[in-house]
Amino acid sequence: MNIPHFIKFNSMDFDTKIVCKYIEDDNSIIFLSIEGDMETFYTRFFMSDMFMLLDREKHLKTVYLDFDKVKYVSSSFIASLLQIINKAKLADVDIFFLNLNTSMHNVVDSMGLAHFVKEIDTKKHKTFKIVCKKCKKNLVVSQVGDFECPYCRTLLHISKRGVVK
Repeated sequence: MNIPHFIKFNSMDFDTKIVCKYIEDDNSIIFLSIEGDMETFYTRFFMSDMFMLLDREKHLKTVYLDFDKVKYVSSSFIASLLQIINKAKLADVDIFFLNLNTSMHNVVDSMGLAHFVKEIDTKKHKTFKIVCKKCKKNLVVSQVGDFECPYCRTLLHISKRGVVK
């Protein structure tokens, strides 16, 4: 179900749009897809809407940020991710990055952001939930590694960081 966040961002005359929806009936998990590049000018609007989401969604436990349709991110966007991750930690919300391209992986690692993204502890959890990058269906996975989405047959790779390639 789509939710009323990022209306301000999406109403701007940006080439980039944000799709935000619940993927659990209890509103505890949000899937957020960034569709376009994250230019420097867009960053403050994105960060403002993310902070509002973290403040208002009281049942929220997990946010998946999907970068599948992102080819470029500015350095100010990377810096804002650090602030978003810190605010999410204060709100006891886990952030997972999905579908990072090679360039984005390198930036996340070099900026030390991977340290702030909670890794999936496969010893604690027998299964964990992910979202298919193609069909956006909720999936339950019992281990990290490669597998095929049962709905759309897309090959997925799940790492301990919750990253789906």
